[in-house]
Amino acid sequence: GNALFAAAVSVALQLEVWTAARFAGNTVESSVAALAFGAALLLRGRMPLVPLVVGTTIIVAPSLNELANSSVLAIGVMACLYACGAHPERRISLGGLGIGVATIALSVWTADGGFSPYDTFWVTLIVLAPWATGRLVRGMQERAQLLERRNVLLEIEQETAAARASAEERIRIARELHDVVAHALSLIVVQARQRPNARIGVLL
Repeated sequence: GNALFAAAVSVALQLEVWTAARFAGNTVESSVAALAFGAALLLRGRMPLVPLVVGTTIIVAPSLNELANSSVLAIGVMACLYACGAHPERRISLGGLGIGVATIALSVWTADGGFSPYDTFWVTLIVLAPWATGRLVRGMQERAQLLERRNVLLEIEQETAAARASAEERIRIARELHDVVAHALSLIVVQARQRPNARIGVLL
């Protein structure tokens, strides 16, 4: 799960830092930053803003330009943006979007003309696409949960209606049985009253 992803990103970043030639002269600082990002990724599920802040700080830090160009780092940051988009708390979700947009602006502003419109488009897509995907998935989950709750309520209403109908039927049967018994008793009483009179008439 989340721990396995964090470990994979951390190991991949360390391998890249210690083997890629572009990190020569800046290996220790990049390694520490990569380690901090890998550790922060452990909080991606519960507090996705924490690893997102660490990752975007690495991206905009002038001293970590080599690490900022890492595709592994980009994947980790995109995973954080997705987690923010899919988070149930709206403030966290919007906070992740705000951090992503601010990162785009800072990257373009500090690039000294190194960002072309093409680069800006792709960076924007890399930031917005995972967040929007996470938001879409969250919306689908919420709709599925709402539908499930409605189905449960419908089943409860149906069971309640069935129980009510059964109770009403039992009451109706009891009333009919009561009427039948009462009528039978009335006939017995009437016949019992008539029989003595009949015997008296025979004697006369």
